[in-house]
Amino acid sequence: NATPITTITETGQYTGTVSWSPAHNPFQGSTQYTATITLTPKAGYKLDGIPADYFTVAGAINVTNAANNGVITAVFPTTRAPFDPTEIVTQPTGGNVCMDGNYTFNVEANGTDLTYQWYKGNTPIQGATTNSLTISNATTADSENYRVEVSGADGQTISSNIVQLKVAKPLPEIVCFEDCPKTVMPGRTYLVNVSGYENVTKYTWSYSKPEVDFFYGVTTGNSTHVHFAEDATGKGILSVDMEHACGNRTVAQEITVYAPSGIEELNLAGLKLFPNPFRNEVRILGAEGCILRILNASGAVVYTRKLTNPDESIPTGNFTDGAYIFQFEKEGKVKAVKGMKK
Repeated sequence: NATPITTITETGQYTGTVSWSPAHNPFQGSTQYTATITLTPKAGYKLDGIPADYFTVAGAINVTNAANNGVITAVFPTTRAPFDPTEIVTQPTGGNVCMDGNYTFNVEANGTDLTYQWYKGNTPIQGATTNSLTISNATTADSENYRVEVSGADGQTISSNIVQLKVAKPLPEIVCFEDCPKTVMPGRTYLVNVSGYENVTKYTWSYSKPEVDFFYGVTTGNSTHVHFAEDATGKGILSVDMEHACGNRTVAQEITVYAPSGIEELNLAGLKLFPNPFRNEVRILGAEGCILRILNASGAVVYTRKLTNPDESIPTGNFTDGAYIFQFEKEGKVKAVKGMKK
């Protein structure tokens, strides 16, 4: 895209003009140009005595002039073909890979004489200079952001989008719910969850008896609320399917629905709940190892937690005033205690 010059630097002896053939402006690619340079002597100067083909022109492959003449013909090499603009047409994509597995990033770009450099974080990866990058035998150290810079003959360097690779540890072989009731009451809502599994991309919950029991809403997270209908009875299977880079896994647990009178009461001789009524906090003594669920007057679970210490403090500042049931479950047995927020 250079512009042809039409004059040369004036000296004390002469002036000069330049014309080009073909007369393109700007210069074009794949074209051979010839410059005609005309030197005009100033007053008191002549070109007499100048031999034929006396002059030289930088960059020209052939320069001629007649003797005693200031008209110079300079032929230049054929210009290079036009550069295609450098552009990325398909960005690399991030993803998940199981530990010891392989993952390949790809980029597609247009341009002339393209070069590539991949980066892990802000550090260039040695030898990663093609349009693809493969992470082999991935480890957790490879969990990072990646990008690639593409450079072309047009002088442009373009950086791709930053994408992330997550390297997942295999799911453990022994799986279980961390906090899920094994016995439930009909007409109640329970919060259930499964945790401890890294890099799970999707959770899908289900229950084996949809004609009786149903979920509130749709969930793809590691926890959900389950509502058991008023006429729910018997046993069912609560399960969650987990999608994972190392393979999918299903966690399942049997749930037994009992009428309130049919639940075997849990013996917690040392159980204390105070203060009661409570305000911003309630302390629970003697219930270690139990799953605590706090239900409001409508039967909805508003709080759940595994109690691991003999003395536990439960925050209740965000509870609305009213009556609550503190339900303790352990080994399929349940004990309920009334509480009041004032």
